[in-house]
Amino acid sequence: MAEWGVSVSTTIKDVAQLAGVSKALVSRYLNGKAGVSEASRKRIVEAINELHYTPNALARSLVTQKTYSIGVLLELMDSDVAFSLIKGLELGVQGAPDGSDYTLIYTSSFGDLERKKRQLTYLTQGRADGVIIFGSQIYNDELIIRLSKTHFPFVLIENDLSEAQTDRILVDNVGGAFEATRHLIRLGHRKIAHIAGNMNLKITVDRMQGYINALQYHNLPVERSRIVFPDFSALPDNRRQPIGWENVFMEQGYLEMQRMIRQGDVPDALFVPTDFLAFGAMKALEEAGLRVPQDVSIIGFDNEIAVAARLGLRAITSMQQPLEEAGYHAAQLCLQRVRNPQKETERIVLKTQLKDHGTVCTHP
Repeated sequence: MAEWGVSVSTTIKDVAQLAGVSKALVSRYLNGKAGVSEASRKRIVEAINELHYTPNALARSLVTQKTYSIGVLLELMDSDVAFSLIKGLELGVQGAPDGSDYTLIYTSSFGDLERKKRQLTYLTQGRADGVIIFGSQIYNDELIIRLSKTHFPFVLIENDLSEAQTDRILVDNVGGAFEATRHLIRLGHRKIAHIAGNMNLKITVDRMQGYINALQYHNLPVERSRIVFPDFSALPDNRRQPIGWENVFMEQGYLEMQRMIRQGDVPDALFVPTDFLAFGAMKALEEAGLRVPQDVSIIGFDNEIAVAARLGLRAITSMQQPLEEAGYHAAQLCLQRVRNPQKETERIVLKTQLKDHGTVCTHP
């Protein structure tokens, strides 16, 4: 008997003998097939409980042609974004009709495309019934398109790749950035700067587009000098996000705002596509004796309040993503696609929400 109370040597034969039924009948019960009477079912359950029998997963998969696993491909698992997403994924599986049978297998590629290819190959070669891929890295598209051609069940989160005929769960990044910038405009700000994020991420491009759309909607000029592109060469190949990438973003936000201050081109307000850039920009402003929000209002994206608390930083007014909801929908849709590969694809777009943490005020 193993320490956790499960017999590692009990077999279907043992269960069948104790229950007084055939091995075939026990197998039918374990695989959810019809033809097991209520009396036989009761005896089988009692025998399983008495013997602490746990079905062999490999043997079960050979019969059902299912692994009862769903793979999840992430870039990083140690971020607050990942924590919210993972919570939603777990709740989504638990809430599915057959979710109790399934286990989620998480992988982390650290932005390494070759590593992600190996992980995807591993999961799709008999280790998972479906996969969920999170992230909007442009360099992932070719890999995803190839996967789509295999007809293996998968779901995308954050990547609106139309060439991949599969379910997509998206956050309205364009709309969120539009509302953030429009909020600043309604408060009287006109000189609104934008520090861009990593342009190899589609969400970065979307958030910049939302910023531009808001200016155009209010007939304000889109000034090239107010859109700055930090140097992300510290990210290997300008595309990977290694452990500590947050520091790179904070440093670039700091350096870009320092440059604006030196040039005498301090904006009324700042919209940035991630709170990490905002943390750095706010530090530069405060070091220069400028107040946030009295002198410069700031709105970020992602609502990284837990990170701010952990680092001893002030929280940024920010657009919060519904990542837990995204994870929930992704898990549900992936299990639906596993059950019915021919079902119509769905494209779900979730809205962001402005969270006020006191870094925005009316322009004097």
